[in-house]
Amino acid sequence: MHYLLRFSVAAVLTVVATHFSMSESAAVTFTATSIPANYPFRIASAHSGLCWDVPNGVYTVGAIVQQYPCGTGNNQNWNLVFATTGNRLNARIRSVGNPAYCVSRSTANKLVLDVCDQPQVTDYSEWFINLRSSGFFVNEISGVRFAGCVDIPNGSMANSIPLQTYNCQNSPNQTWLLLPSR
Repeated sequence: MHYLLRFSVAAVLTVVATHFSMSESAAVTFTATSIPANYPFRIASAHSGLCWDVPNGVYTVGAIVQQYPCGTGNNQNWNLVFATTGNRLNARIRSVGNPAYCVSRSTANKLVLDVCDQPQVTDYSEWFINLRSSGFFVNEISGVRFAGCVDIPNGSMANSIPLQTYNCQNSPNQTWLLLPSR
C-alpha cells in the first residue's frame, strides 16, 4: 500500500529553491498528461538533493547511474519516453547526453545505462513513474517488469553513490523530483 505524503506548495517551492537554486517563478509543475515529449529533466532526490548522473559523461553499456551534485551538464539530463495510464507513467528514461542510452537495471540491481530500443533490454529499461498530484514530486520510480523502486542505498547523502533498485518502501530515499532543464 502506498501512502501519499502531503506538502504545501510553499514548502515544496522552498525545498526546490534551497536544493536546486531555482526561484519560485522558475518552478514548473506537470501532470502525467502534460509532460511534453522529449522535454529534458534532471531527476533529483528529495532526500539528498543530489541528481542522477552519468559519471564524467562516459556513455557505455553498464555504466552506473549515481547521485551527484546537480549541475547543468547533459550527463544529468534525461527525457521520459512514455505512455500514460492515469497518473502513472510507463516510461523509458533516455539520456540527453547520448540518446542511444537509457537507464536500465543490472542483474546486481544497480541503475546502469543500456542501449535503448533493443528487445533484449526491454524488461529492465521500462519504469513506472508515479507522479504526486502536486506535479513535479515523484512518489516512486519502479520497474514495469520487475519488483523494486529506484533507491539511494542506506539513504546515503554522499556524492558518487551508485543508485539501485530495492523493495518499494515509500521512503524519502525513494522520492524524486523532476526538474525542468529548460
